[in-house]
Amino acid sequence: LGPLFTAWCAVNRLTASGYLLGPNERISVGEALRAITLGAAHAMKMDHEVGSIEVGKRADLVIARPDLPDAYPAANPVQQLALTSRAGHARIVLVNGEMVLEEGHSTRIDEREALARAQESVRARITRLGLGPATPWQVTG
Repeated sequence: LGPLFTAWCAVNRLTASGYLLGPNERISVGEALRAITLGAAHAMKMDHEVGSIEVGKRADLVIARPDLPDAYPAANPVQQLALTSRAGHARIVLVNGEMVLEEGHSTRIDEREALARAQESVRARITRLGLGPATPWQVTG
């Protein structure tokens, strides 16, 4: 499970399948975010190196898109981000201080070339297995 989903579960006390776990043990969004950042770093004895945004520390950061419907109303932006973020919401991603995603696109690979290579690989496997083109659904009327 991803850290933001873990935080969501801690705040809402729900499992991935929707089972309620000890509603009296809910924690605040701030407490959950601290647990998955500095708390996790402390547990690994790495809080001197990671876990908070400070000069000299390594950091992975995600800058979310503010223009999505899930971003509103943002009365509490931290809570909104922690409880509604999902794949596709990232505008910029930095890993160890290096930008790896900008405006939703990889800065490290040619995405079109990677997609074309993946599609060719699938076509080659289909041919090698003798499966031929996909059979369309039969329409009955």
